[in-house]
Amino acid sequence: MDLSETEAEMLQRYREAYDILGEELAFECVTSTENVIPIIEMFVDYQSRIKKHIEIWRMANALPNTRKNNKALGYINAFTLDENERSVLKGLCESEETSLLSMAETDKVDDLSTYILLKKFFKWCAFDLEKEVNELFDNLYSNERVRKVVQLRARKETLEQIGGTLSVTRERVRQIEAKAKKLFSRLYTLYIIQIRIAPHIVL
Repeated sequence: MDLSETEAEMLQRYREAYDILGEELAFECVTSTENVIPIIEMFVDYQSRIKKHIEIWRMANALPNTRKNNKALGYINAFTLDENERSVLKGLCESEETSLLSMAETDKVDDLSTYILLKKFFKWCAFDLEKEVNELFDNLYSNERVRKVVQLRARKETLEQIGGTLSVTRERVRQIEAKAKKLFSRLYTLYIIQIRIAPHIVL
């Protein structure tokens, strides 16, 4: 047959439809579209739901190998203080032994709010402590003045003494120290979370 590229592509689609759907349904799709709209809507709905499941599964499967088989409950408790969110996430676990990877196999992600919460949870579970520590020290020591303040405070020097050394006010030294403490506080929080949920695991 002497077909244009568009016509050849359309014919190929008809062939695939015939192979998948069978003669009667393929014929109905072409001649009586209104009869197959419910079926099409069903497929679209299924595609939307399965897409959510696949996305959650991929996020869980992308977790570090040392983490994905850990019990999910510890991570859930560390993830949020919101009792409603905890309740929803715990409801996705079959038992206290459910791992993060097993939790991702849930069939309860059709609800949009649950799906969004689960995505947020698995994104949080993917944190990289080593990267966080490196970023902390990169930020801390990229600023010479912050590094100097931390060093001098570690030697028990007062804000006045450090201010004199750096030729800045006592208040400015206090601000710099507060910035460094904030960075360390972030690291400490991550460390505590790790101790709570997986003390035996090296991340």
